[in-house]
Amino acid sequence: MGLAVALVAAGTALGGCFGSSSHATSTTSVAASATTAPAATAPATSTAPAATALGTVPPGRRLVVCPTVAQANSALGTSYANLLRSPVDGIGTVCEYTGGGGANAGVTIFPHETAAVYAGQLGNLGRAPGMKSITGVGDVGFGLTAGGRSIVNAAVNATRTVVAAQSSQPIAATEALARIGLTAN
Repeated sequence: MGLAVALVAAGTALGGCFGSSSHATSTTSVAASATTAPAATAPATSTAPAATALGTVPPGRRLVVCPTVAQANSALGTSYANLLRSPVDGIGTVCEYTGGGGANAGVTIFPHETAAVYAGQLGNLGRAPGMKSITGVGDVGFGLTAGGRSIVNAAVNATRTVVAAQSSQPIAATEALARIGLTAN
């Protein structure tokens, strides 16, 4: 199963409320050289790291900010070349890192959810078999390493933001990618 599909499946497991079967309707690609473009602007009080924001925002939603290729490489200790963005039913985005010397990595971000959607996602964060509670990633976090992949699901209550990160790197590196996704959104 491709990373985008796997992360969408993880997102579906998080909330079970993502509607239609056409989760990824389009993909936007950003080459590593594009990461030198000006960073997305964040509120003046934010300490969010520079990240890449592309696409359009559905009414009443905020633009998802993907960690840059450089941020993903730093977090994961790898050398990916591209960032592919795929929307998830207008409520999130899959940020997939490709072109590296190994399996793709990614983080699916569901920012600023409604209270009802966030509650559903929060209730499902650690329900996958083998998921264990972890600390240091958002307010609530769960992690698992299986089949050569590390998976981290995490959430921040204040912003009602949920992320699902995956990589072939150790769990600590995947936690770092999840933290960047949470902080940027």
